[in-house]
Amino acid sequence: MDQRLEIPKDTDPQWASLIESCWHSEPKCRPSFLELLVKLKDLQKRYSTQPR
Repeated sequence: MDQRLEIPKDTDPQWASLIESCWHSEPKCRPSFLELLVKLKDLQKRYSTQPR
């Protein structure tokens, strides 16, 4: 029914984009599992190198 939770405004734009791409109503337009893994690994590197 194309109902989605609202993504909080302070969410990192890269995360929001990834979430929204997975929500695409057309399954063919959603990222593959391999594409998700690549994006998640990139985000993991980004967050693991940031100072805390």
